[in-house]
Amino acid sequence: MAESSQQRYYSPWQICVAAVLGGPLASGYLASRNYIFFKAPSKAMAALLVSVVVFIALLGFGYSSPKNGSGAGLALIVAGFYRWHAQVAFEPGIAQLRSEGWTRHSWWRVIGLSLAILLAVLVLAFFVLLFFDSDDAA
Repeated sequence: MAESSQQRYYSPWQICVAAVLGGPLASGYLASRNYIFFKAPSKAMAALLVSVVVFIALLGFGYSSPKNGSGAGLALIVAGFYRWHAQVAFEPGIAQLRSEGWTRHSWWRVIGLSLAILLAVLVLAFFVLLFFDSDDAA
């Protein structure tokens, strides 16, 4: 069996769903993996850095927005942006690689990775809030 038939990629829809479930860090991770699969490591690092910046910007926006406001619209816009970017960046390469035997990663993998990244962010947020709350009480 040829090595290329064992290769897998993440589709634009999978990257979009990762943004919905796990936020920009999850979709940025999947996009960076695609860039690595497609032999573009500098773009992989850029995708990760942009995702961290988007995540921090969303945190800042959420912190400064009204308490009763919903960020669902903004989250959908971010997910749509990630899907659009993945469509533009990966779809031409995916079409060619399919003919070489590449296949899409499973949806279970996408959902699992997205939820694991979400859980890691929530645990980190818990500890950060715990640390800052203990300073306020003193």
